[in-house]
Amino acid sequence: MKDDNPAAAGARPTRPMFRRKKFVIKRAFQFKIAVIMFLLFTLSAFMVWWEVYSSFQDLIRQGLVHDPAAIRLVSDMTRVVLYKVIIGLVIVWFLALLLSHYLAGPLYRLEECLKLLRGGDLVHRARLRPHDELKGLAAVYNDSVEAIQKRVKAIKDAASQSGDARSALERIQALVNEFKI
Repeated sequence: MKDDNPAAAGARPTRPMFRRKKFVIKRAFQFKIAVIMFLLFTLSAFMVWWEVYSSFQDLIRQGLVHDPAAIRLVSDMTRVVLYKVIIGLVIVWFLALLLSHYLAGPLYRLEECLKLLRGGDLVHRARLRPHDELKGLAAVYNDSVEAIQKRVKAIKDAASQSGDARSALERIQALVNEFKI
């Protein structure tokens, strides 16, 4: 009988993909991004609607459109454009929240990593989801923590080496001097 356990077969067990449980992670940041995007879209959509509306009103005022059916059609058309703008605003609001989620999540995770680093944790690394933004920042963070970890390990190794205290202290001092304080 074949064993379905990947660990038993020598394969590395796969970890489940990290999924955030909350959509709104950094409320103030996410809503700020969403509001800015919403307002920009609102402004541009209103400008388009206003241009359509005022152009048709100019045509009517100049007497180029006399037929009441055409005037009603123009009025209906500007109303339809306004309704589509409103629908577009709702869609933009939700898309803006979604986009802010892909920024706020990584920022939140990196913030938590920095708090762990402040507490002295040199083992923890930043892990982001494949489609998250700021992967470059997470990579720089991970490389930086690894470099600090190597320096601290070298200091510990120098301190634990047997030999005279003076030479050990000189090696430790040289390693500590690599840090900019």
